[in-house]
Amino acid sequence: MPLSRSILMVSLATFIGAPVLGHAGDHADAAASVSISADKVRSMLMRQGYTRIKEIKLDDGQWKVRARDSDGDWQTLHINAQTGQQKADGEVSALTSDQILDKLNAHGYRGYKTLEFDDGEWKTTATNRSGQRVQLKIDASTGKVIDEDQAD
Repeated sequence: MPLSRSILMVSLATFIGAPVLGHAGDHADAAASVSISADKVRSMLMRQGYTRIKEIKLDDGQWKVRARDSDGDWQTLHINAQTGQQKADGEVSALTSDQILDKLNAHGYRGYKTLEFDDGEWKTTATNRSGQRVQLKIDASTGKVIDEDQAD
């Protein structure tokens, strides 16, 4: 990769808070790393009117944030560390569990262990089209798989 392009990629990655991916030999888990930094989360919430941020903690691919909203009430927010999608505690799913299972079946997933709604996302363990056991996180409003990891 030419030096000027490398400098541009590092500059852009630094600006947006993204990981820098270089050569094809880089670790495969770099793609699964955090794309949105704690500083970016803080800035995003301040622009949305949150006045005090008490806690920002990365947990299971989400930033868990305690922040005071513009009405002065404390909120617990869950922000996807890859997409920036934000969910509040107590938020309900736009899709039922049956609708989520229908969408997963349509994409070739089978053999679900359990399906639970937690922290604004649906979660389950299933077998994918390749026959691998995977842990899934599913968007509660679209039914789209937002994270697939090898099951332990």
